[in-house]
Amino acid sequence: MHPSPDRPTSKREAILEASMQVLATKGFHGFFIKQVADHAGVAAGTVYLYFADREDLIAQLYQWITEKFAQVVFAQHDPAQPFESQYRQLCAG
Repeated sequence: MHPSPDRPTSKREAILEASMQVLATKGFHGFFIKQVADHAGVAAGTVYLYFADREDLIAQLYQWITEKFAQVVFAQHDPAQPFESQYRQLCAG
């Protein structure tokens, strides 16, 4: 059985998705590990198995979002095409 594309594939991913939701609704100053854990459906201690602290979680969240964005942007990228065509394809989205 394959995971649903709308569901996290791991606890780490569930924590990252929950972190994004908490940051979006509560902001940085209202961002607490307990809230993230509750949103992710894990114990607060589980968050610390994957992330050293709140700052580490936010830094890894930024990296995760950047990687996801790059996957979408470069999904149709064809490096065999001339540079100008590659550029136009990336800009066109």
